[in-house]
Amino acid sequence: EYDPETRGGSAREGQKVRGTIHWLDETPAEPAELRLYDNLFTVEAPDADERDYHELLNPESITVLNNAFVEPWLKTDRSYVGYQFMRLGYFIHDSHDTTDDRLVFNRSVQLRDSYRP
Repeated sequence: EYDPETRGGSAREGQKVRGTIHWLDETPAEPAELRLYDNLFTVEAPDADERDYHELLNPESITVLNNAFVEPWLKTDRSYVGYQFMRLGYFIHDSHDTTDDRLVFNRSVQLRDSYRP
């Protein structure tokens, strides 16, 4: 339930704010590519495994989302600080692949998923 008194994470005495979600307005949003990284190898210690390391590579070590949208101001921001994107984690501009016409963000930290049905 929305409570305008808790906007920005502040709360009345005795009230705990668990989080604030900022929804993106579709109209001025900028398209972006998000890269979600996972473990590069399928085993914890590839150097201790006798198999060739090529056999240990995780084929799902990267997922690319090409249909993401971000706030327009991120198009001109080049401070290279982390941004939290909706329950996916923290992201940073890809300094190599981001251009004036193409925004690319790499996930640096995944959020803990505590959802239980």
